[in-house]
Amino acid sequence: FSESLRKHPDIFGNDFVSLVSAGEKAGNMAEMFRDYVTYAEKQQKIRGKAMGAMIYPLVMISVAVGVVGILTTVIFPKFISSFGIPVEQLPEITQWVQMFSNVLLDYWQFILFGIPASLFGLVWLARNTDFGANAADWLAFNTPVLGNLMKKFYISRFVHVLGAQLKGGVPGLSA
Repeated sequence: FSESLRKHPDIFGNDFVSLVSAGEKAGNMAEMFRDYVTYAEKQQKIRGKAMGAMIYPLVMISVAVGVVGILTTVIFPKFISSFGIPVEQLPEITQWVQMFSNVLLDYWQFILFGIPASLFGLVWLARNTDFGANAADWLAFNTPVLGNLMKKFYISRFVHVLGAQLKGGVPGLSA
């Protein structure tokens, strides 16, 4: 049964297949399934809480990007032109903001379409190539806050599967 499940990795996760294999070896499939259902329900609750916690920061970042975009492309150019001062005579930080505003105004098509297209391409690489998957994993594990969460998540998954196999009677080395 576990070998049949292993042929469909897009449907059945590796942890599920490992538990089924352990249940076959130990002869207690029903207990393994109960353990997996409990584990999967807990993981789903954790994922739901994590997604809920991420919504507020994403909304705030979106609002901040929108406000900065409007300030630098609409309000700032009108404000600077009302002074009638040449750009060279403005303070250096104002010149930097002026250059940023000009880039946003001159290349808005590339920004509007290029950034989403680049993100789509990176996601495609991460899902369809080994190099992309390795790079995405490295980035996920080495990002300051997210990396620690990812490490804890995968360690808890490993420990749960190992514990379930040992509890089911699978020898330690095989588990």
